Amino acid sequence: MQRIFKKIFLSVAILILIGCASKTQVHVYAKYLQETEKEAVMVELEKLGFTVIPNDLEFPMNVTDSTLLYSPMISDVNSIDVVADGMNSLGLKIESVSPLVSGNHWYTKSSIALFLIPMKNDKNRTQKVDLVNSYQSVECDKGVSIELKETGEYQFFGMHWNKVDSLLSKGVWEYRQHPYIELRPMQGESAYRYYEIVKGIEEDNVSKIRTLRLVPLQSHQLAGDCIFMFGTRILPN
Repeated sequence: MQRIFKKIFLSVAILILIGCASKTQVHVYAKYLQETEKEAVMVELEKLGFTVIPNDLEFPMNVTDSTLLYSPMISDVNSIDVVADGMNSLGLKIESVSPLVSGNHWYTKSSIALFLIPMKNDKNRTQKVDLVNSYQSVECDKGVSIELKETGEYQFFGMHWNKVDSLLSKGVWEYRQHPYIELRPMQGESAYRYYEIVKGIEEDNVSKIRTLRLVPLQSHQLAGDCIFMFGTRILPN
């Protein structure tokens, strides 16, 4: 009987030690970052001793800045500051830190969720209605254009699409977090692509032009690395 109790005690002790030794998991939501930025985040967190789990799921609608959420059951509260400082060192300032008491099941573990959005000048925030235009490709060898419709649909034009590509050539677009839009083709979630909205002023021989560019964060299956631009002339008074 004493031998049985010793075995039980040893088993429990091993489980406790495993639990104490387990690393805090950091779930990284970084779909708005460039690939090089994502890689820098992963390297930094792993260097700090965390288990990193990349995630491309949707951001909560109320997340508009880089945010850190943590489980109330987190074993090492100091890890919250360590993660936030690590992101700040990469230029990804964490604007909001708070516990999450409901939601996905993994929050019951010793976990942190990072929602990362690049820091941008937000003074001239673009409204969704301003994005409804037809954009022509520039700085690439593909003669394609894209129309963002008021109905929330989009469509590429300029090439003859085969049956498979036609599923990528149209779908719906979303403007959730400034300054990014999301293209959701008919083909499915794995084909989602993201573009950064860049506003500027250019000038030709006639007048100045107010430009709106869509810069790809990933290469698009049909449009490659093409940037899309819409321009409005600024006529003198």
